[in-house]
Amino acid sequence: MEDVLRSGIGAWALGLLVGCGPVIEPRASEPPNLVVYAIDTLRADDAWRHEDGRPVAPRLAALREQCLSYDDVVAQGAWTRPTMASVLTGLVPQRHGAWGQGRPLAPEADTLAERLHGEGYLTHAVVNNPILGESMGFGRGFDGFELLDVRGDGTVHAPSSDVGGRAEAWLRARDATAPFFLWVHAADPHSPYDPADGARAPASPSSDHPVGSLGWMWDLRNGRIAEPQLELARAHHLYRDEIRRNDASLGRLVDLLDELELRDDTLLLVVSDHGEEFGEHGGHEHGKSLSREIVEVPAVLCGPGVAPGRIATTVGQVDLLPSTLA
Repeated sequence: MEDVLRSGIGAWALGLLVGCGPVIEPRASEPPNLVVYAIDTLRADDAWRHEDGRPVAPRLAALREQCLSYDDVVAQGAWTRPTMASVLTGLVPQRHGAWGQGRPLAPEADTLAERLHGEGYLTHAVVNNPILGESMGFGRGFDGFELLDVRGDGTVHAPSSDVGGRAEAWLRARDATAPFFLWVHAADPHSPYDPADGARAPASPSSDHPVGSLGWMWDLRNGRIAEPQLELARAHHLYRDEIRRNDASLGRLVDLLDELELRDDTLLLVVSDHGEEFGEHGGHEHGKSLSREIVEVPAVLCGPGVAPGRIATTVGQVDLLPSTLA
């Protein structure tokens, strides 16, 4: 699918083609800004789920109605580095090189940031997953690259509110005379799973740690949970609380774009890297299988020239952003 999408930010226009036809009309005036907001570990069915008649992710659901929704997106892998590399290069993992543990982006794999930087864009990233760090090549092309790593080992991710706060600070302080590309990577739905604000995580009969916590995750991985399916179901509820929390952070960024009067001039792509299993096939978390819970992810595109609607055609993450800039 990597050659399905062909587009350009030349002559101050960005055109996007997918297999079913054009979805963005080229613009002949100013170059559009671009924001990629990635939500780590967000699976498609939970992204669009309703509970008690209300969407789990109301701000994302609103964007789906207002913008262009890709309803059948297949992740290019089962974990973060290869999938986000595909989003940011338009290349499949075998070509961008970042498909295995410890494997960085290949030097010849041009990134979107490198291309847009060459077009005169300001480029900035705020990332809270260290496997997407500069040592793995993900800082290439960015004027500024902020990595938020709470413990220094990647086991606990900075909350999306902190990530969004850094992104807000940059948006307010940037040179407003130049177009910009901003990549925001948040990870509230990633394990460990924290309860909603003010709530307590359920106790585990098999662990000294509450369900969803980092200690509980280690016990689960080591086979110490006597009834894993039951406790995974409880963890799944916590996961949806995390989605709600991240959705609120996404909403604050969208509101900021409105406040700064940037929405009309900014393409916004909201996408996930991969999903998460909660015992549906006997497994849990991600990175171990290619089940639908892992590889089916949401994607929504908003902005100038983008007609609201749904794309039912199956696409890969490589098809979501320009893979060729003219």
